[in-house]
Amino acid sequence: MSEREVHTVRVIAGDRERVFEAWTDPDLLVRWWGPKGFTNTFHRFEPRPEGIWEFTMHGPNSLDFENTCIIKRI
Repeated sequence: MSEREVHTVRVIAGDRERVFEAWTDPDLLVRWWGPKGFTNTFHRFEPRPEGIWEFTMHGPNSLDFENTCIIKRI
């Protein structure tokens, strides 16, 4: 990992298929991703190795946070 990478791990109680769908279906992911009180606008979502995920997180204080992620593995 480089100093500019973030590695995220979550343990979620649920069956494997539904959890996978919650992470890979943008219509589901947009509903729960991020800290409490934030919303998201997805601009690009390619759930595959080396895919790009670009989105804006809208904070409860009206600030926007632009994000670009490169998906390394699924």
